[in-house]
Amino acid sequence: GMAARREEIFEYLSTLSPESWERPFRHHAWGQRKFYQLVNVLPLHDQMHAQQLTAIKDKDGKA
Repeated sequence: GMAARREEIFEYLSTLSPESWERPFRHHAWGQRKFYQLVNVLPLHDQMHAQQLTAIKDKDGKA
């Protein structure tokens, strides 16, 4: 599931060099960023989707 996949991602991230974390990239909405800034968003991103799924589940349960 999602938790197992995230664990794999975090395991991979733990192998990256310090230089990799500073690598720049361009996000379509955020503009120029560094890789660590993208990774820092992952927990909030997961939380947002969990809340969305809970809302859908609650709505479906009440219908």
